[in-house]
Amino acid sequence: MKPGIPDASRKIMFRKTARRLSALLALVLVFTTAVPVLADSPVNPAATFTVESDSWENWPAAPEIGGQAGCVMDMETGEVLYAKGMNEPRFPASITKIMTALIILENCDLNATVTMTEEGIADAYDGSSNIAPTVGETFTVDQMLQMMLVKSANDVATQLALYEAGSVAAFAEQMTKRAEELGCKTTTFQNANGLEDDWHFTSAYDMALITRAAMAYPRFQEIISQTSITIPATQYSAERVYETHCKMKLQDSGFYYEGGIGGKTGYTDISQNTLVFTANRNGRTMIGVILTAVDGNLINQDMGNLLDYGFNNFSDIDMSYGLEMVEGGTAYVPNGTEPVDVTVEAIPAEENVLVNFRFDDQWVGSATMSQETYHEYATARETENPALVPTEEPAQETEAAVLSAEATSDESAQKSKTTPAQTAWIMRIIMIALAVLIVFCIVMLIVGVRKQKKRNRKRRR
Repeated sequence: MKPGIPDASRKIMFRKTARRLSALLALVLVFTTAVPVLADSPVNPAATFTVESDSWENWPAAPEIGGQAGCVMDMETGEVLYAKGMNEPRFPASITKIMTALIILENCDLNATVTMTEEGIADAYDGSSNIAPTVGETFTVDQMLQMMLVKSANDVATQLALYEAGSVAAFAEQMTKRAEELGCKTTTFQNANGLEDDWHFTSAYDMALITRAAMAYPRFQEIISQTSITIPATQYSAERVYETHCKMKLQDSGFYYEGGIGGKTGYTDISQNTLVFTANRNGRTMIGVILTAVDGNLINQDMGNLLDYGFNNFSDIDMSYGLEMVEGGTAYVPNGTEPVDVTVEAIPAEENVLVNFRFDDQWVGSATMSQETYHEYATARETENPALVPTEEPAQETEAAVLSAEATSDESAQKSKTTPAQTAWIMRIIMIALAVLIVFCIVMLIVGVRKQKKRNRKRRR
């Protein structure tokens, strides 16, 4: 009979095996928590994109910008005038606070009082924009909105999230859901202030949509238009005075923009410089967004050029043909465009007809009119140019069926397209399942080792 392995040696071997298995388990846990955040983020900071709007037929050539992505949107209609990588996921940094402000404006009493907590002031650290408050210090919601948007205070944004939702995670989930409601397709939030997180991202187009929603609140416009704010003394602090970070609002900055309403800046190491700015000229308001810009000064110059592009290269044309519209009736199109150059898409409803205006496949405006007015409208279009409208009266049921089929097709395509946020959760689930499987295998291995040890003991007996 072969001699057995001494008990002391068996114990040493078992302990070594246990230590190795423990180390492997720890590695698995680290892997499964880190990989979804680091390896699978849809944001590629080194990516470059072309100016899509330059490829739109008969569209004015746009200025180049240093930022990787950008968008210019007409605030009233939502029409996009400039697009560069506008649907690509990018890190937003502090322009995140525009969404935070929107949630607060929609759900909170601006006169209510908020008390700073330990969790809230955790983001008040060196290198982070903050007001360095004291635990127990109180402010009104409105004062906190001002400090968050003008001073860009990260600690204030976190405290507002805790006040409104109870936790940062719950507030971030609320932010993401609200973004989806606004039509955002490339946005997921992890915090209220925009501090670095590989799963906290948006796009230039989505930020324009979010800003458009926030601009509907007069108080938001009032706050971002301020060049400085004064917060009264509290029980723990003297009066606070803060100047805006937005150089395009400061006349002595060298980047002042005439007609500028205001905006929000952002910067982190992974996002680089980001900027949202709004301006009004001759009654029209533009929203500009630039993301991932290396040069913190050039981004302001680029933003001014983009807004000038939107204001100077387009103009309104009357598409009503002298008829009474329920709503709308103008198209914002490249200079020199005539009504005959604009195509019309009619979407009949029970009472009214929605008419969308397109210029070379780009949506440029709309009008809502009664069914009766639509018949007159079609006749007027045909009279001006017989090629614009069929000589026979359009069969509305057939047209509606076609449009409905197209809408259904678009909806199905959208549903089948997985967003980056959905991809993130899918990858997390896969990695968790993999972790469970690996842990199961480790447990079974440990059990096997113990069973083998018992068998060896029985043999010795």
